Amino acid sequence: MDQNENLTPPIDTPTPVEASVPAPEAPQEIPTPQEAPAPQASPEPAPAKKSKAVVWLLSFLLILTIAAAAVFAYFYFTGQTSQPAPQGGSSEITPTPDNPDTQEPEDDDSEVEEIINKIYEALADNFEYSPEKSTGDGSTIKIPNTDVYTKSNKSYDVILFDQNDTTNIMNKAHVYAESVLKDNGFVGEDGVILGYIGNSTMFYKSDSGIYCFESGASAPFRASCSKETWISDDSKDLVLSLAKTANQKYIAADPSNITDSSVIPYQRITASGLNAAMLFYRVSPDSEWQFFVGTQGVLLCSDYTDDVAKAFAGEICWDDSTNQQSTVQP
Repeated sequence: MDQNENLTPPIDTPTPVEASVPAPEAPQEIPTPQEAPAPQASPEPAPAKKSKAVVWLLSFLLILTIAAAAVFAYFYFTGQTSQPAPQGGSSEITPTPDNPDTQEPEDDDSEVEEIINKIYEALADNFEYSPEKSTGDGSTIKIPNTDVYTKSNKSYDVILFDQNDTTNIMNKAHVYAESVLKDNGFVGEDGVILGYIGNSTMFYKSDSGIYCFESGASAPFRASCSKETWISDDSKDLVLSLAKTANQKYIAADPSNITDSSVIPYQRITASGLNAAMLFYRVSPDSEWQFFVGTQGVLLCSDYTDDVAKAFAGEICWDDSTNQQSTVQP
């Protein structure tokens, strides 16, 4: 049985032969002309090449546009130009409102420092004791186009002190300091300005607006210099207003010292005068300042009356009826 089973496939071989006869006819059933449309797709590659070229061109133009915009933005926001500096000229950037860091400083301390350094050197060369230089909180200046003196907001100072020979120090130091100032174009102004300066002389250099004074009456010897611009406009306006109502040629005051009274809307301020504190008040922030009094101590409570009492309400005073310290009552 096994042998017959092995012989079975050769007996059935005629069956596949019958199927193989029509096989060659299969390709004839589909006419060749109907397959021709396939080659018609050949023109498509040409537009594809053109499309790629257009894309590359547009990409290139886009890159150029972005680069140009970036360059324009850089020069616009920096305020610089790409033009070369003219030959023989400066290549420095011209200050512009858009470049505040490149603008010139409004004021310069160098001239003031220079004159103080020269006074310092003159004193150091002629005295056994070394002078000292410092930066102060202000010195006397004259407000331009007025006859009113006030205190600047900073100064450069030089001080010399010899406790063993005070008289000689003051006399000799005065001569050396005055010589330096006059040799550098300063002109002396007559008149006593500050009580604590004594008979000090003011010196002024008009082309630079620098004021210097040197103390000639009491130790230690001090030379101090400031510029007439070293005061704020608000301080200047306040000083001129106070000086006018008090009929004074020297007033030092700062707007930050204006105090609101507990009785609204009264205000008060204490300014510095020649030899005393100067007390002023006004009934409202929009009204004119009024001069009250100049004093070096505590006032009597009875001195404060009417508007003055309202402006200085709560301030310390001396009650002469009880002989005790008290406060101003409105």
